[in-house]
Amino acid sequence: MTEEKTHPNKQSIEEFLEAFRMASERKRLGLLSVLEERVDELLGLGTSLMSGFDPGVCDWTPGFILQLIHKTDKDFIRNTLNCDNLSWFDSPSDVGFDYSPLQRFLLNESYEDADRFTSSKLRELAGEKAVKRGYVYFSEVESIPAIDLSTLDKLWVVYSRGKFGFTVQAKILDSLGGRYDKLLSTLGGKDLPATGFGFGDMVIMELLKDKGLLPQLLSGVEDVVIALEPELKNVAVKVASVLRDSDRLVDLVLENKKMKWAFKHAERVGANRIILVAPEEWSRQKIKVKDLQSGEEFETTLEEI
Repeated sequence: MTEEKTHPNKQSIEEFLEAFRMASERKRLGLLSVLEERVDELLGLGTSLMSGFDPGVCDWTPGFILQLIHKTDKDFIRNTLNCDNLSWFDSPSDVGFDYSPLQRFLLNESYEDADRFTSSKLRELAGEKAVKRGYVYFSEVESIPAIDLSTLDKLWVVYSRGKFGFTVQAKILDSLGGRYDKLLSTLGGKDLPATGFGFGDMVIMELLKDKGLLPQLLSGVEDVVIALEPELKNVAVKVASVLRDSDRLVDLVLENKKMKWAFKHAERVGANRIILVAPEEWSRQKIKVKDLQSGEEFETTLEEI
């Protein structure tokens, strides 16, 4: 006689959580919506919520639960689970690095910040040359402590439902025979065999720097145009259009930036002038122009610029 299974919503939260923890990965993925529906019951478990999970194991189940409850109650992990820095998972380092910021980024699903933090730490782990260069050579990976690589990998895996991490990427590459020719089909597209060669441009850049042969390339920008208030962006666009009609090479900045940034940017791109569309001047239908070579500063109109 077949034993009748209890519907997940009819199980006690303790029974459901235990069944969820022991289920296959495929089944766990199918039960995520039920877990989300019962988040208030999870919070009601208090300090016993994570008692069935091991913070030292690479398992995405507790990571998902932590993300879920953190969305509902920002203080639960800190106050109830006694994690002052929101770091529930073990994150050992062979060199004493603190990986709690990465746990916080991933817990909050701030994946871009987490990626920047990971890249920065990998460069530090690889050594001073990698830090100065801004990236890690494949030959430097062997010098990175295995414990730290394992920690970085685990944190990404547990907070992404197993979608991200070094080991995840390695499995994908291995399943494709060491090539990415069939990658698109795994994502629902058509396979696209490719061929090419690795020019090694970054290596050449480093060699040119070492030999003092890296040329100082100018951007060719003559004018930088920037609006100092969001509502003046349309005026900045008109200014840039007028200048371009006069065959001036223009860099139009539409991001919300401060004046100090604008001058540094103009210097960085080698511009001759900076044109500021500012509220006070535009209230008089004027635009401020500063010649970065002579330091001369004057006001003009849109028609006369």
